[in-house]
Amino acid sequence: MDTITNPRDPRLLAVAGLESAAARARDGRYLVEGPRLVRQALAAGVLRAAWLLDDLDDDALAGELAAAGIDCLAAPARLGPRLIGTSYRTR
Repeated sequence: MDTITNPRDPRLLAVAGLESAAARARDGRYLVEGPRLVRQALAAGVLRAAWLLDDLDDDALAGELAAAGIDCLAAPARLGPRLIGTSYRTR
């Protein structure tokens, strides 16, 4: 799993761009937030990639994603708002 720390990383910017409905429709991709929704998307077979915030997400979820062969990137929680435009609480 790669860890992204640069807020200008193109992979981070690509995800951040999905906050608009037009971008989601154009790219055919969407965002789900939180372990429960990620697990539901994984079970439904629609999850293509995942971002885990290193000080918020659990190792069990990372293991489930790895076992399913899902491309997974990690980022520090401070970059969370760049991913979905909201703030995260840390543990």
